[in-house]
Amino acid sequence: MKFKISLIIILFVFCGQLFAQEEVLPIQRRRYVSVGSSFQIWKRRTAPAVTQISLPFSYIYPVNERFTFSIKSAPAVSWWFGDYKVFGFSDTWVNTSWMLIDQRLLLNVGMAIPTGKTHLDEYQFRVITEGLTKNIYKFNLPNYGQGFSFRTGMIYSLPVTDKIVFGMGGQFIYNTPYVPVEYDIGIDGTEAWEVKYKPGDLVSLNMGVDFSLNNNMKLMFDGFYTYYFSDQLEDSLLYRAGGKVSLNAGYFYRFDEKYLWLFLQYRQRNENKEMKNFRLNYRDSNHKYQFEVDMMVKPMEFDQGDMVLLGDFRYYGKSDVLTSDDYLYGGGAGFIYEVSEFLRWDIRVKYLVGRVREESANGFDLSVMLQYEF
Repeated sequence: MKFKISLIIILFVFCGQLFAQEEVLPIQRRRYVSVGSSFQIWKRRTAPAVTQISLPFSYIYPVNERFTFSIKSAPAVSWWFGDYKVFGFSDTWVNTSWMLIDQRLLLNVGMAIPTGKTHLDEYQFRVITEGLTKNIYKFNLPNYGQGFSFRTGMIYSLPVTDKIVFGMGGQFIYNTPYVPVEYDIGIDGTEAWEVKYKPGDLVSLNMGVDFSLNNNMKLMFDGFYTYYFSDQLEDSLLYRAGGKVSLNAGYFYRFDEKYLWLFLQYRQRNENKEMKNFRLNYRDSNHKYQFEVDMMVKPMEFDQGDMVLLGDFRYYGKSDVLTSDDYLYGGGAGFIYEVSEFLRWDIRVKYLVGRVREESANGFDLSVMLQYEF
């Protein structure tokens, strides 16, 4: 297994899964611009549907074999009912990475430019906190703006045998204060009340191993631990999220020109700690644990393109605060059409059903992406 292949893929999922499958995550050797749209709608039985249309954009430029530059953003419009709606830009992530030591070491430095919408009114704030940030829904843009952030980290890849590769790394994210919500006060509502909120910084460590069983079959395992520092409201400590443990496993099998990709993820958090009676509830109430399964099967290909089948299962266990389990399951299909050597369409659609907050729930997810390489 080539170190270069592993590290380039890690670039796309930095401090994410340590796997190396070109069929699942294409290796980027040229510059590309990706633009598209995503439509997501989720509804519980007794609550109005939460809908979001986002317009993700990304630009990745491999300057040379060692240095890569990228920009990503995703403006969106989201609405609940009545006046509960948000329209605006997201923060823009600018990222750079370097490969060193015979392409075994990846260094990563990036920052979030605060182009996202902040100073929300009460209606906009509720759309985000009561709809978009419910983790089980996986909205493309759960939070519009979070101020300036700085990210740095590294991953090192080490061969154990010809068929086994071990990787380890770490990441640190520093967040700055911003104003998430602004209220109109006073008799005539002409005065504004706002307060600065600083999300807690975080440190994440991860290790992974990739087993190449044969030319057509691979197993991938990785684990993470993330520590969160305290959130602050003005100069007061406000809230500390519990440390998070994530364990992931992946299986890849290629047969003829087809393949099966199966990915399992388990997450569990320690108890959160509130340091004041008041808290900005930007996080969904934490479940005791979260278990997810994603599957992708390529059963056939056609002239200038492929068809894939998608499967999705999400199970979030109850906690001391949440008295019920949440679960969603479903699937869909995708079509990848190669318009030319440099241009391709990627269309995917999924539908899921289940229970959230002790009520039946269902959701629809459609994404259309156009990628141009040059």
